[in-house]
Amino acid sequence: MIRDNTDESILCVCYTNHALDQFLEHLCDNGEERIVRIGGRSKSEKLKRFNLRELAKAKAPLHSDSKRRMGAVFAKLYACHERIEELTEEFGQAIKWDIPNGGIASLLEEENTLLYRHFNTADELSDGFDIIGRDNKNVSSGSMFDMWVKGASCPGYLIPYIELEDDENKNIILNFWALSTDDRNELLREWRMSLFESTYESFKDEVIMFEELRAEKDAINREQDLYILRDARVIGATTNGAAKYRDILGEKSPGVVIVEEAGEVLEPHILSSLSEGKGGEHETKHLILIGDHLQLRPKIESYKLSAASRSGYNFDFSLFERMVRSNFPSTMLKVQHRMRPYISEFIRSQTYPALVDHISTLAFENVKGVTNNVVFVHHENKERGGDASSGESKTKSNDEEALMCVEIVRYLLLQGYRHDQITILTPYVGQVLKLIKALQSRLRDVSAYVGELDQQEIIDNVLTSQDEENENLLGSDSPKAIRCSSIDNFQGEESDIIVVSLVRSNARGDIGFLKEEQRVNVLLSRARIGLYMIGNAKTFTQSTKGGHVWNPILERLEKDKSVLEGFPTVCQLHPEDAAININKPELFRELCPNGGCTRPCDSRLECGHACPMVREDCSKM
Repeated sequence: MIRDNTDESILCVCYTNHALDQFLEHLCDNGEERIVRIGGRSKSEKLKRFNLRELAKAKAPLHSDSKRRMGAVFAKLYACHERIEELTEEFGQAIKWDIPNGGIASLLEEENTLLYRHFNTADELSDGFDIIGRDNKNVSSGSMFDMWVKGASCPGYLIPYIELEDDENKNIILNFWALSTDDRNELLREWRMSLFESTYESFKDEVIMFEELRAEKDAINREQDLYILRDARVIGATTNGAAKYRDILGEKSPGVVIVEEAGEVLEPHILSSLSEGKGGEHETKHLILIGDHLQLRPKIESYKLSAASRSGYNFDFSLFERMVRSNFPSTMLKVQHRMRPYISEFIRSQTYPALVDHISTLAFENVKGVTNNVVFVHHENKERGGDASSGESKTKSNDEEALMCVEIVRYLLLQGYRHDQITILTPYVGQVLKLIKALQSRLRDVSAYVGELDQQEIIDNVLTSQDEENENLLGSDSPKAIRCSSIDNFQGEESDIIVVSLVRSNARGDIGFLKEEQRVNVLLSRARIGLYMIGNAKTFTQSTKGGHVWNPILERLEKDKSVLEGFPTVCQLHPEDAAININKPELFRELCPNGGCTRPCDSRLECGHACPMVREDCSKM
């Protein structure tokens, strides 16, 4: 909680818009009203009235002088934009003999009189006759130039009209007609640059003017923004937003900066959120970092710069991790309220030995319709992708796992769980897209939802030109939406039941970046009451680089008879029946079509008649 007695303004910085919305909504729910949210990608209706732009419209209309200045700037911007569009259209014109700006004729008349006279031969005949070319059409200077542009050789009927008294001139003209296509194109480019030289200078002047006017508009808005921020007690921004608005935040100079998920934020992003103030009087006084350096590090593009490469750069070390590693005073929360103890034991044994389960976690119910709360479903269906040279996707995927996950989700929904209680996780964004498409095609009235980071990664790296029309699959406002997420982009979030598609299945024991302890830590610590992993257990136990991470996990599950070759279903109405391990997606609808078993329903309706529900009625979900 933010203390009520602090006199300092507070800047709250989060890695994602979702995390920022959650943070600010919590403050709003606890009575904080002096909030300003910077940035426009919030999906929270509750925070809409705190958005900087909304506040600017409602609370700080431009005073008369600023309004007059803004009106003048907009008028000039509009005129400047129109002129730029006109000049852009002019650039797009094809050059002809007489257009634009006098065309090639005007250039040759000034720079090459020999070629100019040659092209004008047909127009300057003094004997009263016309030169007739192909298709009985009159030959003109413009048509001669068009023939040359199209790569034609000098037509035979033009030879007699070339000035023969000077062999040197004749050779110049014949060589001009003999130029290769590349040489002609190069010459045309030079002519185009000469023709549009004045247009280009005008275009540069207009662009410079446009940028100056936009800077003036931004300065007026900045005055307005500072007016809004002057009375703000809490300012919320993503790391990108804090960098974008660094100037006005520097003038506001919040005395306290709070960074959430600080272990996932690059050090430069945090440093750019701090204020030096003016003369050292209004600099940042308190920096509060909240995060976990034992989970995923910040993402960087270059593997060589990462700590995992062992190159010594460690660019993905957050400021948070550097400070903890330097024995800077820090405090770690030791009581967890999220997971049932059986799940928390995995991360307690590997990462957090001092972790304590809150008493409330002892009361979590067992997952309905399943014999075990944590299961590893083993299969040997091979992974796909990763070999770009053979035409495969660069990202890994596993079709059979995607179908299995979707049928498990369907089965859990039939047990009575809400859509927002179930999440599917996977290491690869390629598999996220497979899961989305499988959900949409196999389940009626069920849509898929992905977070903003996954959505951008899929659009940038996975969608092909054939898939672009399906970008609408990547988001849904429906209450019947199942969250599909990569493991990396689900850090800091949780769900009652997590279904994990591990994807990797090969004889080499290659598990990719699932060998990293931080990523496995995130994977194992997201579920509250149930965790179901689907993968090839042999691939993970045989891994030379990740075996030390996965072997203890699988050994414990083996000991508890939770590594199975199928999903262990049990009918809630007939718990005395033996569990059915379903090892193929299509068997769910055959062996437990209504989420239970194949027995007729023996319940009575309110009218007293027996329930008529039969297998066929329930297998269409």
